Amino acid sequence: MIAIIFKLAWRNVLGYSDKNKIIVSIIIVSVIFIQFLWALSEGFGRQVKTFALDSLVGNMQILHENAKINPSVANSFEISDITLNKIATIQGVVGVTKRVKVPMVLRSERVAQNAMLVGIDLVTEQKLSFYGKDYLPYNEPITYKNNGVVMGKTLVDDLETQKNFRVVSSAEDYKGNSIESPLYINDIYKSSMPNVEEMYLFQDIKQVQKRYNLGNKVTEVSIIFSDDKYTDALYDEINKLIPPHTKLYKWGDIMGFLKNWLAMMTINITVFFLIVFISASFPLANTLLISVLERTHEFGIINALGLKKFYIFLLIMFEAFFILLISISIGFILGAIITITLSDIGINISGFGAGLAQLGLGDYLYPHYNIVSSIIIASLLFIIGMLVSLYPAIKASLYNPATAMSKRG
Repeated sequence: MIAIIFKLAWRNVLGYSDKNKIIVSIIIVSVIFIQFLWALSEGFGRQVKTFALDSLVGNMQILHENAKINPSVANSFEISDITLNKIATIQGVVGVTKRVKVPMVLRSERVAQNAMLVGIDLVTEQKLSFYGKDYLPYNEPITYKNNGVVMGKTLVDDLETQKNFRVVSSAEDYKGNSIESPLYINDIYKSSMPNVEEMYLFQDIKQVQKRYNLGNKVTEVSIIFSDDKYTDALYDEINKLIPPHTKLYKWGDIMGFLKNWLAMMTINITVFFLIVFISASFPLANTLLISVLERTHEFGIINALGLKKFYIFLLIMFEAFFILLISISIGFILGAIITITLSDIGINISGFGAGLAQLGLGDYLYPHYNIVSSIIIASLLFIIGMLVSLYPAIKASLYNPATAMSKRG
């Protein structure tokens, strides 16, 4: 009997094709919309987190215990190459680099500007930060000559200067003495992160250590993992290796606003999707309910002929099953095609101004297609759709045959 009900439900789905086309179209659009928005939110989160990792922060940093209170070279520390090598060989760690950051004021012939000089290790910095990935592999041989620096394009423009020109830097050394020295702009780098390009200039770490009387001291050690999941797992292991009077920070501890902002966005997006999931299911329930009301006479006849109420219930549920299966499958495929295509070419968001760029998004936002997330979305829509179909199915099964047969449409 169930096989007969199954075939009858399929016939009814095809027989009421005009009416079902509307509900199928609505569900298809809903699946595409939700799948795309989810991929967009995942891509957004990944880009923001990549910004945190690339903008000289990394997954973790070793800093002097007072560095967050006073981020000057006075709060620097020594760390041995043996310790750095031990950290670098931990499973999950892909890179460790040491840096010296010197807050300073730069003066050109016309303008003065706050900036941050970053002394970097030319070998270990490569492939870790945005600078090591996008600049060092191609330009290392021509940089840092004659007390030279590489400066961000925005900073150069703010100082109203240009390549091969000189600026004067004012900063304090390790002992608190004021040091003024000329810096020559050997080259200019560009970045998709305007706040970084406006702030940082780079030089070989040995030159910076020598100028500011640091010896072998550094102001930070940045650690990069192959996956962000290692950030919590390896904290205790790395923390045992750090020097005295230093602290190990996770990227979220350093960029607290960004971490909290991402957490808030995750909550908001989750609530939004729950609302969309439920809203997308109501048209199905409404269509099935109207169908049940229009077929009251039909249900009365088949009930009077001996078909049990349970099978009428199954008939409506099978119809909902077919409608959901067809529409969600089509929406799943179309959503995947659209999302994957846009994940390659990106979505231009340059028209939204500099606000999003400050989060490291640049001019393009790239959705991140995750087949597991898409399957979960499709499954949730299917389950919610079947649940809301229970009401019209129960209503149809409870009709009194005599009363139902007296009604026509």
